[in-house]
Amino acid sequence: MYTAEAYMYGGQCKERTPNRKIRIAFLIDTIDEKMGGTETQLAMLLERLDRDRFEPYLCFLRDSAWFRSKRCLCPQYNVDIVSFYRPVSFARILRLASFLRRERIDILQIHFRDSNIVGTIAAKVARVPIVLATRRNAGYWHNALELGLLKLLNPGASLFVVNSQAVKRHVHDVEGIPEEKIELIYNGVVLDAFRTDDASMRGEVRTELGIPASSPVVILVANLRPVKAIDVFLDSIRVVATDHPEAHVVIVGEGPERQKLQGMARSLGLSKSVHFLGSRTDVPRLLKASDVGVLSSSSEGLSNAIIEYMAAGLPVVCTAVGGNPELVTDDVNGYAVPVGDSEAMAAAIKKLLADPVRARGLGLRGRTIADELFDASMCVARTQSLYERLMVNGTQYGEPRPGR
Repeated sequence: MYTAEAYMYGGQCKERTPNRKIRIAFLIDTIDEKMGGTETQLAMLLERLDRDRFEPYLCFLRDSAWFRSKRCLCPQYNVDIVSFYRPVSFARILRLASFLRRERIDILQIHFRDSNIVGTIAAKVARVPIVLATRRNAGYWHNALELGLLKLLNPGASLFVVNSQAVKRHVHDVEGIPEEKIELIYNGVVLDAFRTDDASMRGEVRTELGIPASSPVVILVANLRPVKAIDVFLDSIRVVATDHPEAHVVIVGEGPERQKLQGMARSLGLSKSVHFLGSRTDVPRLLKASDVGVLSSSSEGLSNAIIEYMAAGLPVVCTAVGGNPELVTDDVNGYAVPVGDSEAMAAAIKKLLADPVRARGLGLRGRTIADELFDASMCVARTQSLYERLMVNGTQYGEPRPGR
C-alpha cells in the first residue's frame, strides 16, 4: 500500500495511512449489451481489481440493464445526465462532486466525451487529487469542435491512459499532450476462455449454423457501425467467393448498420453464405468453429476482437490502422491491408484459405503473442501498479495540489 502522508481534499487536511485502500471512481457514459472495447476493458478491470488494495466505485451518466445486473460488483452512482441542454444537469454535476468529496475518492478515471466533461468539472469542484483520462481510439469522431472541447478539458487531467502506440501518438500530436503525461497499458483479454481445444465444439457450432463441416469459415466480430467498414469486408467476400464458393462468413455483433449490411449481402448474392448472428455471449465457441478472423475498421485504438482471434489460434486479416499493426505482422500471425481496400483484403483471405496448414501455423504464433502480451492479469497488474505509483508520487504529472 502507499505511504502515510497528509494531503488536502476539498479544503480539509486528511491523513493517508498504509492500511487505507485506494478509492477509485470510474466514470463512464453508459454500458449496455452492445459493449464496445472501452466498456469491455472497464468491466474486466472492475471484476479483477484487488479488493484488498483498492475500493472501486462505478459512476455512470445513464443507467442500463447492465449496471442493474452488476449491483453486487461494487458501489454504483447514477449521475443521471441525459443532455447538457437540461438546466438540471449542472446541479447533478455538483451532486456528483459532493459524492466524490464525501467518499474521499483518491482517483477519478473518466471514459468517453460526455464523462470527460462531467468528470473534469466535478473533480475540480471536489478537488479530487488525481484524474485519469482514458483514450482508447485514434479520435475518428473528432471534429474541430470536439478537439477544441478536449483541449479545454485536458488541463484537468493528471495523466492520460492509452492502449496502443498509435493512440499515444494521436494524443500527443493532435491533442498536444506531453509524452510524460501519457501512460501506455495494452488491453487485456481473459485468454482462458479461448484456449479450449474441444474438437467437438467446432462441429456443434457448425451444425447449429447450418455450415458444412468441410467449409472454411471467416469470422468478423464487431459492432455494426460505419467505423467498422463491414461493407468493405462484404465486398472482399464477393471476391473471395469466386475462388472459394464453399466458404461461409459469420458476422457477430449488433448495431445501426445491420439492415443495410444484410441488404448488401443479398445484393452481392451472398445471403446463403453470410450469417448475421447479432450480439452473442459465446464468441469463444464461434471462434473455435472458424478458420480466419477479420477486422475491416477504418479506425481503431487496440482491437479486443483481434486479440481474441489470436487467443483462439486464428490467423488474422485486418486493416493497417491504429493499433492493428502492433497486433498483426505480415507472415507472422496474419496480414494487415490498406484501409478500404477490399481487393487487398480478399487477396489476404484467399491466401490463408488456400493453405490451411500454413494458416494454422500463423494462428498458433498469434496465440503465443497473445499469451505473452495481452493476458487480462497483465493488464490488471499494470493498471494497479499505475494507481499505486500515482498515489506515492502524488500529482507530479499535473499541477501540484495545495498541501502536497
